[in-house]
Amino acid sequence: MRKQATLITGANGEMGHELIVALHKG
Repeated sequence: MRKQATLITGANGEMGHELIVALHKG
């Protein structure tokens, strides 16, 4: 899961990271 999240963050930058954080918070 973390590896996929890292790839998404790398691809989309901060916006992708915010999206991941939102998903983790549920």
